[in-house]
Amino acid sequence: MHGKSGSGPVSGNGVYQAQPHSSAELRLRQSDKIKQCLGYPVPTGCQPHLRMNDKYDVKGRVHTLEQRKVWNIGLEQLPNRDSYDVEFSPSGQILRLTTYSMAGAAIGSNHFEYNSSGKMSRSLEFDATGRQIHSNDLVHQTQGNRVITVSETDGKFANRTVEVYEGNLLLSFAAYDGDNLLKREKTFQYAGCGLQTSDSRYYLPDGTLVEQWLSSYDSEGRIAETYGLKGDGKPLGDGKYKYEYDSGGRTSRIWTFNDLMPDEPASGIKIYEYESNESGNWIARREFRQSRGDSTWSMKTTTRKFTYYPLD
Repeated sequence: MHGKSGSGPVSGNGVYQAQPHSSAELRLRQSDKIKQCLGYPVPTGCQPHLRMNDKYDVKGRVHTLEQRKVWNIGLEQLPNRDSYDVEFSPSGQILRLTTYSMAGAAIGSNHFEYNSSGKMSRSLEFDATGRQIHSNDLVHQTQGNRVITVSETDGKFANRTVEVYEGNLLLSFAAYDGDNLLKREKTFQYAGCGLQTSDSRYYLPDGTLVEQWLSSYDSEGRIAETYGLKGDGKPLGDGKYKYEYDSGGRTSRIWTFNDLMPDEPASGIKIYEYESNESGNWIARREFRQSRGDSTWSMKTTTRKFTYYPLD
């Protein structure tokens, strides 16, 4: 693609202005805000049936998925949320998730267990040495709610999440810390069965609202726009993001706007190109990025490797 030479497929939204980044941490934070939008359905909390297509957008009888993205921004001790290994059951349930640091070292893993109806009943967390550090017990209540309780290995309560459902639709979830103080809550609004908007709120231990993220979704339930606010309702300063998708439903472009100056044109763009295998799963995603006022394009590649169960 033209990104290597310093020109790129720019059109429609005006000239770009470089958005200032105070540190590598800020760049990573902004990437983390939009990572769930890269071709995956919107995450609406921990799903009762955790399956490969709900989050990882894979096709066929996938057994394992290995995904890697190299950042080269230092911060080697931090988690690399774009690098992980996943093992699936023959029916598509997620059995194990292994996470990695920016340095490429394994951080730990999560192992998932399911009840007879196929709903997740428990997950176990292990560190890089294989030592169990947490257990998460999920209780599915008859009225449609679900309570996820996280405990230390000695049984001490660590935190909990309460999810509220109407049928199969997740209406809200609230996360509490070990002192039973609200840390985060998220609500979802629907039109029929179609997701329309969501509202995420983050709280300090004294109950003060510190941050809020508002998102809207398209007719396919994919994120269309998202932006953050401070606790007082003023723009957060982390940017406003708008998304476009290709014919396969994968993210094709992400436009960045300066939320502190809403009348300005886009301040940056990311463009994604995909390479797929014979099973229709993408195995390489090239991310081209340009900021307004910068004639050059940067490029990063995310790769994926698959193994498959034999056909019946």
